[in-house]
Amino acid sequence: MTGHSVLFDKTAPLKAGCCFVLVSCTAVWGQFTRPASPRAKPRIVQEVPHPEEQIRKYSALLTLESADAAARAQMFHDRGVLYAATGNDAAALADFGAALELNPQNVMARCNRAHLLARQGRTEEALAEYARVLAADPLMAEALYSRGVLFQEQGLLEEALHEYLSAFAADRRHADAAWRAAQLQKEAGRREDALKIFRELADTFPDRPEFHFECGLLLEELGRPDEALRFYNTAAIRNPEAPAAFFNRAGLHYRAGRTDEAAADYSRILELDASLAMAWVGRGQALARMHDYAGAVRDFSRALELDQELAPAWLQRGRANYARHDYRQCIVDLTEYMRRAGRDPDVLMLRADALDAFGKPVRAAEDRQRARALKAQSPPPAQSP
Repeated sequence: MTGHSVLFDKTAPLKAGCCFVLVSCTAVWGQFTRPASPRAKPRIVQEVPHPEEQIRKYSALLTLESADAAARAQMFHDRGVLYAATGNDAAALADFGAALELNPQNVMARCNRAHLLARQGRTEEALAEYARVLAADPLMAEALYSRGVLFQEQGLLEEALHEYLSAFAADRRHADAAWRAAQLQKEAGRREDALKIFRELADTFPDRPEFHFECGLLLEELGRPDEALRFYNTAAIRNPEAPAAFFNRAGLHYRAGRTDEAAADYSRILELDASLAMAWVGRGQALARMHDYAGAVRDFSRALELDQELAPAWLQRGRANYARHDYRQCIVDLTEYMRRAGRDPDVLMLRADALDAFGKPVRAAEDRQRARALKAQSPPPAQSP
C-alpha cells in the first residue's frame, strides 16, 4: 500500500589540468542526467483510476453494519489510502484513525498513518507511529526505511544508516533502502562497504543501469579502472540513451591510452545531446592527442559557444592553438583561462613561449618571472614514506 522514492543529486567542482589530460569524468554531474535513484520522502502512493468513485463505494459499504470489526477496519484503511491519493489528508488521517480504533493490530493502517504524518512534516508524530509499527513487526522493511528517511532529514546519519541496513536485511529486494545505505556509506568514506551493497543490487537487479553505474563510479574512485570499465560497459548497454556511463567510460579509455575508443564514446554522447559542453571538451582532448589540432580547436570552440565560463575549454584550446602555431589565439585563450581559474605557473610558462614565438620577448620574460615567483611560493611536494 505504500511507496516512496527520491532522486539523489551529486555535483562536484570542475578540475582542469595544464596539459592534454582529461578533466575528471566524475566531476561534471551537473551536465548529465543522473541515473534513476531512490525516492526522498515516505509517502502514500497509489495509482488508482477514478479514486473518487471507489471512495463512494467504500463509503456505501461502511454504512452497512454487517461486516465485522476487522473487515470494517480494513475498509476504513483502504478508503484512507484513496483519500490520501487525492490529497485529502484530513479525511485520510480520520480513516486511518478509525481503522485503528476498530483493529489496533492493523499494522498497515498505522504505517500509512505514519507515512501521511511524515508527508505533512509532523516528524515527531510520525516517528512515534513508526515505533509502534516496529514494536508490532520489527522486520517491516517499509517502516524501517521510512524512519531512516526521517532520521536522515534530521541529520542523524548513523541512525538513518542503521535503519536502511535493517530494512535491506529484512527485504533484500528493497532497493531504495539499499541505495540510501550505500550513499551514506560512500559519503562517510566507507567506499568498500558502499561497493558491497551496490554489487548486490547490480546482481539482484541486473537490468537496472544505475546500480552498475554506481559500482563503476566507486571502483574508479578506489583505483580499480579495469573493474570499473566492466560496470560502465553494462550500464551503457542497459541504457544506451543516457550519456553518463559513456562519459565515464570515455575517461577511462582516455587515461588508459585508448584514444580512439574515448573519441568514439564522446561522439556517442554528442549524438545523444550536443548541448553537453564537457563532451565537446573531452572529444577535443582526444583529437588533440591524435594530433588533429584543427578538429580539437573546433570542438573546444563549440564548448565555449555553449559555456563561455568553462575554464578547461579555454586552457585546452590554448594548448591546441600553440601546437598548430596560432600563437596569437593561444595567448588569448590562456589569458581567458587564467581570468577564470587564476594564475598557474605552467600556464604562464606556456604563454611565455607563445609570446616569444609571437615576437613579444618582454612580456614573455614577465610571464616567466611570475611563474618562477608562483613556484617559489608553492609548498614542496610531500615526500613518499
